[in-house]
Amino acid sequence: MASIPIPMDPIPNPEEISVGASGWNPTGRDSHGCAGHSMDLPHSYVLPECPLTAAAQLELSSEMIKSLRNGGAHLDFRTREGMTALHKAVRCRNHAALLTLLDLGASPDYKDSRGLTPLYHSAMVGGDPYCCELLLHDHARLGCVDENGWQEIHQACRYGHVQHLEHLLFYGADMTAQNASGNTALHICALYNQENIPWWNLGDLGTGTQWVR
Repeated sequence: MASIPIPMDPIPNPEEISVGASGWNPTGRDSHGCAGHSMDLPHSYVLPECPLTAAAQLELSSEMIKSLRNGGAHLDFRTREGMTALHKAVRCRNHAALLTLLDLGASPDYKDSRGLTPLYHSAMVGGDPYCCELLLHDHARLGCVDENGWQEIHQACRYGHVQHLEHLLFYGADMTAQNASGNTALHICALYNQENIPWWNLGDLGTGTQWVR
């Protein structure tokens, strides 16, 4: 028996999502200013990204990001999941997009819906440590705390991101900070068997190395 085709709503062309009767919409906001809805799409279409956050996840997207900014895109605009373009660039380990956004004036301290900063995400996802260094060089605040009391330094130790840890310590991360369970970053290393993590005396950074075993 031949199958009967089921009619479906047309899927919007991504190139048309931010273009409407009022012209190009570089933020992808709806009439209420919310990210994720295009002004000219049916309400059932919920878009997870705005153009700028989508561009931040692409390779070689610096010129695209600049064009969106020149077109009026808000650098610190958040998606429905609460992430800015900086969050997205960090999670994709896209240091070129991250550098462009910071140069354009994006804030390194905006928090997502969980209260986490781009620096926290960088310590968690790892990858190119240059992303972490860029954020710290741009005066990103240290000591972001999640719902379990974990800070950036805990996450770097949890996942064995040695170079991220080095950057965090160099810029002043608190080695003695405790999470909700009372564990310091050193405890996290022991709990997750991260034996490759070197530790320095915070009072004399870089002179004496103690290895967790």
